[in-house]
Amino acid sequence: MPIVAGCDVGKTSLDVCVLSSEELQTINELKKYARKYKPLKITSDAESIELLKQIECDCFVLEPTGSYTYLWMDIFDQYEIPYRLVSPMRVRNYAKYKGMVNKSDRNDCVAIAAYSLEEFHKSRAFLGVERLNVRELFLSLNATTRSRNPTENRLGQRLQRECPELEKTYKGMRRRWLQPAPTLLLEIAGIEHDRHDPYKKSRDKKINESIGKGFSSHTRDLARHLIQFYDMELKLEEQLDAELRNPAFAPYHEIFDRFKMPNRIRAALLSRIYPIDDFLGDDRKPIIEYVEGKNGQRSKRDRSEAAFKLSLGLGKSLYQSGIKTSWKKSGSAYARTALWGYVTTVCKMSRKKANQKEFIGAVLEPQFRPHPQVQTSDGVLVQPWENERLVKAVAEKSEEPIEVSKLRLHYEFQAHTKIADQRVMNTASKACRMLYKELIKIQ
Repeated sequence: MPIVAGCDVGKTSLDVCVLSSEELQTINELKKYARKYKPLKITSDAESIELLKQIECDCFVLEPTGSYTYLWMDIFDQYEIPYRLVSPMRVRNYAKYKGMVNKSDRNDCVAIAAYSLEEFHKSRAFLGVERLNVRELFLSLNATTRSRNPTENRLGQRLQRECPELEKTYKGMRRRWLQPAPTLLLEIAGIEHDRHDPYKKSRDKKINESIGKGFSSHTRDLARHLIQFYDMELKLEEQLDAELRNPAFAPYHEIFDRFKMPNRIRAALLSRIYPIDDFLGDDRKPIIEYVEGKNGQRSKRDRSEAAFKLSLGLGKSLYQSGIKTSWKKSGSAYARTALWGYVTTVCKMSRKKANQKEFIGAVLEPQFRPHPQVQTSDGVLVQPWENERLVKAVAEKSEEPIEVSKLRLHYEFQAHTKIADQRVMNTASKACRMLYKELIKIQ
């Protein structure tokens, strides 16, 4: 009979409910049991850690709800104490099912313990640490990027006055994945380096012959500060890259490669969807339901796909208040932002790039005229991105994967909307559905 310690994590303490499977079977109503139960209070100090180590159980169970959780995970790892992680949403739904509507530390730790015992032998009922490591590093990287933006903007404003000839170069400056800070920043900061720089002569000429008054000490300090941010990002990217090389993610990367997804976006998605089995039924197949409509006809609902889209921030929740009814975006905001970035950088056309000019050329070839808004194939009307011949022609002309060509066609030829932002989100939703269909094939 397993024994678990359900833990509700607080800012400075841990509420622990130690429960055995045998004891759980004797509980008639979990709600009443939670009212009477007095959890153990473990504070974050050395004396309490010794008390924690004395608790006899098969494992501790935590909800990964924030930075406080990682402190206890580190402590468990340090003392080799077995622990598991459980989804807060699943525990909350379980608690409501058991009649525990009120949310309190005591109710939460009891619900975590009871849920963990009932699902103890189902590995899919618990979260993997791999996904959490990726999530923590990705969020740290995002926070660092947001922190450097004000410094980046301010330095750009200073250059407009002190060396306007470099402004265009500065605006186009980008640091690529796993690359150090751009050489331009080192020049502005006055830091010596031994990098090969083919643009050094032309840059030095612009600086020496500038109509501006030259770099001030404040501008150089801003450049040094920005370099520090880039160095922080580089270290986080190196750690994140090491996590992404985990063999468990290999099948996912094979699919991401076909979609030409950058590493940063892969990290955002993996932190939400790994493992894909979490969205499937016990038979590792999508959960399908049939719903009867107003006209009496039954329609199919793929609940697994709906959960997948919600996890990536592309789900919708119904909001009703009086006579007002609306659907609102729901799910992970940072995953939604990552998909937005994927569409705008990979799927959205830029007529200046050679391979994307080839894309346009393929669409306008004679066999695909008239305008490929809707193509006829064997008497069936299909959208351009579903026209296999057109998709294949675009892929061959632009030398891009089929998946990317299909999404580019989807973005270009949405007849029902002219609003750019809506077109991006529609294409992001299309990419989400395509990803889901490919990922569920992983065995």
